Amino acid sequence: MSGAIAPELPGTAARAELRRAVFALAAGRGVANASLRWLPLFLPTIARALDSSLGATAAVMGVGELIGLSGIVTGAIIGRLGTRSVMVVGLALVATGNLIAGAGLGLTVFGIGYAALILGQSFCFLSGQTWIGANVPAAWRSRFLGGYESSWALSLLVGAPLAAVAVALRWSAPFWLFAALGGAGALALWRAIPAEGDRRPQPSATRRSRGHNRRWPLSRQGWAAVALAGALMVGNIALVVVSGAWLEGTYGFGARALGAVAFLVGAAELGASLAIARFGDRVAPRRSIPAGLALCTVAIAVIGFDVAPAAAAVGALAVFVLGFEFAFIATLTVAVQRPPDELPTLMGTMAASTTAARAVTAALGGWLFERSGIGAIALIAVGAQLVSLLLLGVAARAAPAAADG
Repeated sequence: MSGAIAPELPGTAARAELRRAVFALAAGRGVANASLRWLPLFLPTIARALDSSLGATAAVMGVGELIGLSGIVTGAIIGRLGTRSVMVVGLALVATGNLIAGAGLGLTVFGIGYAALILGQSFCFLSGQTWIGANVPAAWRSRFLGGYESSWALSLLVGAPLAAVAVALRWSAPFWLFAALGGAGALALWRAIPAEGDRRPQPSATRRSRGHNRRWPLSRQGWAAVALAGALMVGNIALVVVSGAWLEGTYGFGARALGAVAFLVGAAELGASLAIARFGDRVAPRRSIPAGLALCTVAIAVIGFDVAPAAAAVGALAVFVLGFEFAFIATLTVAVQRPPDELPTLMGTMAASTTAARAVTAALGGWLFERSGIGAIALIAVGAQLVSLLLLGVAARAAPAAADG
């Protein structure tokens, strides 16, 4: 498998080879995602086990999220070492982070383990997206990116119910489970992705001809996508990070009910990923991103008033996640159209942007929820949607026509 296999193969053979590679990358990323995605819904349980408050535990997680800022340099690491090597290291970090976080040695040690999980997940996330952008023809990118992003949904759809069963045995059991899967995944991925698929991207003729400014690592188009991704993430994390505490406090949901909610939310995310895979190559982001944000706004209105029956509240949460996921993946389809040599830096900077958004919002979200309730969280989410709409005009206008770069 070469560094840019798709253009060199006939259509059917190319798709088959690409599917195998993307499936392996998605499986590795799915393990990393699952290690993190069960935590918000069971945050009250973890906080009690660590003899900590919800706000303090959320704040430590917010600080841990800052490790994801390493995405700024991860892109350069991927460019030198290749996707396979970086993802294998990421899965090893996931296994280690789970063991540390689940050791039960207090909030500080938990924070160290959580930071390792964030770093490992970032390595996996960036490796897969960079590989797709560099190897998949532009006409197929939304299709393959949507399939790859389904690992995010499946990690919750499958991982959270597994965590719900495990946490009923012991609060730390999910950490042990995902540590084992991370170690096994690292070994499997090393064998599944050939080393020759890890070539370092070379400067494209398009980028050279446009006289890319060496003073800045990204073009104006890239910075627009970075800002949009960060704004979208603020709105998402503001609500998701307190969703478990909100459902537990307002509706009395226990571990089993939260596991069912996680399954429903994962199904909504999977639906968004499949929709992008099916229609993303034909529907412009200028239309698909606002459609996702419209769903988010309707859902936030239901959640923010906090008077809906439990079934309607859960449904609104699922609709919110569906809308966000659809809009966010559409934003990624804008980013992966950039020239291959820009992709490692672009995807790393986007990851840093979303990391900063997650860190600040997670740290403030738990604190604000404890003091002002879900209504204040809804206001933050609505504000983020408005900022996203303002940024969309720049990001969508800046997106180049599909090209292999």
